[in-house]
Amino acid sequence: MATSPNRPLSPHLGVYRWGPHMTVSILHRVTGAGLSLVGLAVLTWWLVALSGGADSYAAFTRAATSIYGKIVLIGLTWAFFQHLLSGIRHLVMDTGAAFELGVNKTFALVTLIGVLMGEMMWGIPGMFLSIPVIAVMKIIFDRVNSLQAWGILLGDDEARKKEQKIKEIAKQTPEQ
Repeated sequence: MATSPNRPLSPHLGVYRWGPHMTVSILHRVTGAGLSLVGLAVLTWWLVALSGGADSYAAFTRAATSIYGKIVLIGLTWAFFQHLLSGIRHLVMDTGAAFELGVNKTFALVTLIGVLMGEMMWGIPGMFLSIPVIAVMKIIFDRVNSLQAWGILLGDDEARKKEQKIKEIAKQTPEQ
């Protein structure tokens, strides 16, 4: 089959410039697969060891606390936070927001930085990573008109609602 030089070529990797949004998208898929396969295997092993008695649980604990076990558990934790934050990014994009290239790249960088911050907060404080993430999401959702419904879903500010209600009542009542 002969090809015509006038026909357009399909885009391929050589055409696109690599960016953070591409990295986060690929990492989202890789971490999802890793959590599904490795995470499920570790969870199953833990549950079987838990139901198998003290000896099998001790064997699991030895394996999990070895250097290789810690590497796997830290990797699963990183994969979880990466997948969580990039999932939030995809959720926002599903609403139709953040499709502009500059906003998309910035959002991808925020996702990567958020994961790095979560890794620095390893341990008990790492569990509270979701609190500032949700707070930042709430601020963004409240400020962007197309995302305000998501801001209400995360919790509406009662003081703001009361203030708006007072203003509405003040407009409706005639001055005496």
